[in-house]
Amino acid sequence: MKQDVILVLDCGATNVRAMAVDRQGNIIARAATANASDIAAEKSDWHQWSLEAIMQRFADCCRQIHDQLASCTVRGITVTTFGVDGALVDEQGALLYPIISWKCPRASCSR
Repeated sequence: MKQDVILVLDCGATNVRAMAVDRQGNIIARAATANASDIAAEKSDWHQWSLEAIMQRFADCCRQIHDQLASCTVRGITVTTFGVDGALVDEQGALLYPIISWKCPRASCSR
């Protein structure tokens, strides 16, 4: 019988992680990779995140733990991300501009 796990994807300002956790809260597999904001082309002290780069980092971490989950069934996925970073979207939810980092002066009103 396969072991049930939840896949946890965590995007922080320092690292992106993927972990599989069993019903008792034990970590069955984990992987992490460095994360860093980009400098905006418009101004050198503006910090932003590339959604595509974050998604690629999630994918890389998931690939790293894939083989360790051969005897598991993923029953759910949860994603955690930044607390105060922001993104501008249109009426359909499409990203209009890269995600603005909490480190950026443009985010000072959220701190």
